[in-house]
Amino acid sequence: EIPDISNDTGLISNIRNIKGTEFKSTGLHKFEGGDILFTRINPRISRVAMAPDIEIKNGVVSKEVFIIKLKENKYIKKQNQYILIQILQSEHVKNQIVRLSTGSSSSRARVQPENLLSDVFISVPDEKTQEEFSNKTYINAMSYWKISQKLLKDYEKIQTKLGTKINKDEIRRI
Repeated sequence: EIPDISNDTGLISNIRNIKGTEFKSTGLHKFEGGDILFTRINPRISRVAMAPDIEIKNGVVSKEVFIIKLKENKYIKKQNQYILIQILQSEHVKNQIVRLSTGSSSSRARVQPENLLSDVFISVPDEKTQEEFSNKTYINAMSYWKISQKLLKDYEKIQTKLGTKINKDEIRRI
């Protein structure tokens, strides 16, 4: 389960390992490390991230999260796919997505899949810029993940030695 996707940067600091019997949701999407995750609930809070691909082979997220996989196309090459994270977080795209959301209140508003795919228009940078931004996005996400995991493991170890019962899988945010 991915409890912590930064609203501002889309970085993930922790992923909880939970057993199937602990799932409270009936509808889940399977994802793989390296997939792009887009939360469709409350689009004013732009949570778009890359699932870290070091420790994760497979995981699940609620159906409130879209798994975005780049199809072969003439605009963005597969090796530059993480430019999509930056594009989806841009003000221009975020404003379009917010206007497409439906729901009774802003905190419960949702984006429908058909609207996201057909009614959101994006500006695609040139290939050199895509490569630069995609690489930076990947490197930064993986660096943040490694540092976050070290911090959590050290925190758990220290607190345990001080007599506090703590499990890093129960920590939702750093």
